[in-house]
Amino acid sequence: MRAYFKSAILLASAASGPAMAGPDKQGAPPEVIHSVLECRTIDDAMQRLACFDRNVASLDSAVQNKDVLVMDRATVQQTKQGLFGLDLNKSNIFNDNEDEVKWIDSKLQSARQGKDGRYTLFLEDGSVWVQTDNYFIPDPRKGAAIRVRKASLGSYFARIDDGVSIRVKRENRQN
Repeated sequence: MRAYFKSAILLASAASGPAMAGPDKQGAPPEVIHSVLECRTIDDAMQRLACFDRNVASLDSAVQNKDVLVMDRATVQQTKQGLFGLDLNKSNIFNDNEDEVKWIDSKLQSARQGKDGRYTLFLEDGSVWVQTDNYFIPDPRKGAAIRVRKASLGSYFARIDDGVSIRVKRENRQN
């Protein structure tokens, strides 16, 4: 059971109140998880089993009510990649810098050039990126490989088919 909780990241809904609050700044688990883990300290086997039964039932209820989310590391990494480029600094939903996503690789679904000559890039993963500099790039073609990577000071660079890198920002919309 210990390995399961170590490999899972538990996120709690902010709307569910203090009993189901998410991990604090030191990484302490929500109270519903803490209650299950505290059962390990009970010496008497029958009392320990009763504690586990009671608290695992509470945990199951919290998961069913979506007060607590349980995600394995692969799902967390996939979610981080999907959120790459969005400004989530204030939320700190993962409470870590572990496995930080530094770039994403995708394919270009489409591109639209604005009146200012800058492109809006629609990626197959559903993200939308807007060119913020004035560098000229040849017309991007559908299916072209694209890598978007972090740059300094919260900015991002996109490179299409190993061409020149352009500065981009993510739009908070799906294509």
